[in-house]
Amino acid sequence: MSLRKCPTSKRFSPKYKDCSVLGGVGALVMQDDVGRYAEKKGLYVLTQSGDGGAMLANPRNFRAREFA
Repeated sequence: MSLRKCPTSKRFSPKYKDCSVLGGVGALVMQDDVGRYAEKKGLYVLTQSGDGGAMLANPRNFRAREFA
């Protein structure tokens, strides 16, 4: 799904019409430049933590973009 198509997804799920749409990308291993690009686009960046779990890689002051 492209960033331009995210807002149109509410047409297919009317019960979520009043909800915000946020986006994110995730990978087990993510190159720094890919994570920075996603963050600049307002996306959450989810990656593997040191203990085998998952973690958000965004800084504390990160503000996600609302797509709709």
